[in-house]
Amino acid sequence: MKADNLREWLKRLAARPHHVGSPYGKDNAEFMASLFRSWGYDVAIEDYQVLLPTPLVRQLELVAPTNFVAR
Repeated sequence: MKADNLREWLKRLAARPHHVGSPYGKDNAEFMASLFRSWGYDVAIEDYQVLLPTPLVRQLELVAPTNFVAR
């Protein structure tokens, strides 16, 4: 590993949003697995079905000194 490699890998991994279960998250996992394979490691990507609560409604509201609800 070289510092320049780490910099490039970080740029690639953080190039797009990659929340849990996203297509880019899977792409990142496959990229990292390919790196480890190239270094001689035996790699497997496992799938897990997990509950990831996400808000259905997001609301920003100021309650003091005056009431204001952002749109």
